[in-house]
Amino acid sequence: METPLGQVSTAHPAESTTLTILTRCNDSTQLTDINAMKLCIASFLIAVNLAVFASDDVAVFGIVQFTRDSTGYGYGSFETQSSPISPGVGVEYRHWLAREGKWRDQGIEVEYSVSSSGARFVNMSAPNAVIAFGLNRHAFDVDFVHRFRSDSRLVPFFKTGAGGFITNGGMAPGGILGTDGQFDLVGGAGADLRMSRHLGIRYGLTARWFRAPNFSDPGYHGSRTVILEPVAGLSWQF
Repeated sequence: METPLGQVSTAHPAESTTLTILTRCNDSTQLTDINAMKLCIASFLIAVNLAVFASDDVAVFGIVQFTRDSTGYGYGSFETQSSPISPGVGVEYRHWLAREGKWRDQGIEVEYSVSSSGARFVNMSAPNAVIAFGLNRHAFDVDFVHRFRSDSRLVPFFKTGAGGFITNGGMAPGGILGTDGQFDLVGGAGADLRMSRHLGIRYGLTARWFRAPNFSDPGYHGSRTVILEPVAGLSWQF
């Protein structure tokens, strides 16, 4: 302990040492209390999250898209628009509205998928006039899901919703960039085959109704068409 110049300290060395130890112990106790409080808050938040999402599930899957041919009109003539069979992958997250009660089998699903596809335009007046290019199709959807519980491991479901997709590809002849976005309506059905408490196999069929894109070409007007999309993958229930 320091003393003013000219004065003699009357504090015993043992008292000074004891005061220092008590001060450090008090600081350490305060830090421990703060850390314990942080740990309690973090544990509470984790527990709340586990309680909210305990019955939710996520799935990763493969898809194959079959697009119905459509007829569009552009620059004074009709054209047939088609896409090849398109493989892709996707992921979806389902939040069930309740763990118990009448809402436990109703849920909201958010889905994203990407597929490798293409577009081909054939002029109906001049069949040799063909425009074709490759593209990627990115789909985003939000759906309402209802599942049918039973005593078996098979849990059927159906879903309906809406969203949209973005297509981007290469440069088409004439300098038209193959990029577009379209709104779509979604409907589907399938089932989960539970392999264990958490792991399952998910399969089904999804349909997407939309207007055929014009790929940034304002002179072309597509008609309405549909994509049929078989789905198969793995699901994980929390």
